[in-house]
Amino acid sequence: MGLFKRKPVEALAVASEPEIVERPTVTAEELERMVYETYREKMSLAEELAGKDAMIARLKEQVDKLGAAETFSRQSESERRRFESEAKRLKDANDRLGEELNQERAKVSARDLKIMQIEEGSAALADERLAELLRGMASDVEAMGGNWSKARIIELIEGEIRKIEKGE
Repeated sequence: MGLFKRKPVEALAVASEPEIVERPTVTAEELERMVYETYREKMSLAEELAGKDAMIARLKEQVDKLGAAETFSRQSESERRRFESEAKRLKDANDRLGEELNQERAKVSARDLKIMQIEEGSAALADERLAELLRGMASDVEAMGGNWSKARIIELIEGEIRKIEKGE
């Protein structure tokens, strides 16, 4: 299947001694100076990289803090909404209870008015019955004549009580 050409093994072997194609034009001191400058540049870049890494770490920390602050803000906002909802519910309940209280007060006032009217009617009825009792006793006293002893007075009062109990 010859998709790839095979090279002879000798062509793949590495030469035992490197071949210098061109002679260097740089002296050993210049080469040493170039190595030193490269080393200094590498160290400068390493310091710069360390500074950038520190800046990245600070920025990550700030992002984390801002994320935490944002999370706290969202939680606070949701709690605020929940408390507002709860406050509205309680205010509505308070208004409803206040309205019910006013209705109950109106009912109590109406009952008090009825009670006062009944008491006035009852007092008038009691006064009327008392007057009737006294008129009845006066007529009985006239019919019985004189000589009033304690026993006769008690007998008169008991007779009037029996009349009242019978409903006369």
